[in-house]
Amino acid sequence: MLRFLEQAWQTDVPATARALLNKAVGQMFTLQNPAQSLMQRELPDGSGKTYGPEFRYIDG
Repeated sequence: MLRFLEQAWQTDVPATARALLNKAVGQMFTLQNPAQSLMQRELPDGSGKTYGPEFRYIDG
């Protein structure tokens, strides 16, 4: 998803950017179930707070 976003921002061709953004958005929808599951898990520190999605970009 992040690679599609990066590529969309780097291209000067509007049609290519639009296609890449559409791919990124499509992949965002695949994150819904894992994100919801993660956000229901409590942190192990006893605070009662829950995890949230974290995104890490790895260049390569």
